[in-house]
Amino acid sequence: SSPATAAEVQAMVDTVNTTQGILTIIGTDADDTNTDTSVTVDELNAIDGIEGADSANETAYQEFIDANPDAFSSPATVAEVQAMIVRVNTLFNTDTDGDGISDGVEGTIDTDGDGIPNNEDPDDDNDGTPTSQEDADGDGDPTNDDCDSNGTPDYLDAKPCNISAGSSAF
Repeated sequence: SSPATAAEVQAMVDTVNTTQGILTIIGTDADDTNTDTSVTVDELNAIDGIEGADSANETAYQEFIDANPDAFSSPATVAEVQAMIVRVNTLFNTDTDGDGISDGVEGTIDTDGDGIPNNEDPDDDNDGTPTSQEDADGDGDPTNDDCDSNGTPDYLDAKPCNISAGSSAF
């Protein structure tokens, strides 16, 4: 309404205060290597001017904030936070090597030492079985299969069990 009502003005003040509070937390957490950020997707999406924060990527946003202190001012800016959301979402929605595991999960490490980062390597462990085929339970997610229960997913284990998709290791 024109002029704004007291309730409308209070709502604007509350939005600004919430936004500034969250941006301060992000900037402070990014600068403090001893603090793991706990900013949630709901808090990110509550920042005026932010869009696209995905609940599936919440941990990745938190890890990005913690691992990239130079990416944020203190307090962080809306532009810095939006850039982080776009970068993380792109990583987690891209699968460069087509193996069914997002680049954000695989990362750029080279597990098998063949000079090809995992996110570009169709056989991350160089065991001769493409990563996309190391999905023993057949659920489309090779990251949750560890047939020998050694703590290393089969797609990263150079000596996995000899099983085929959908079959049991036992």
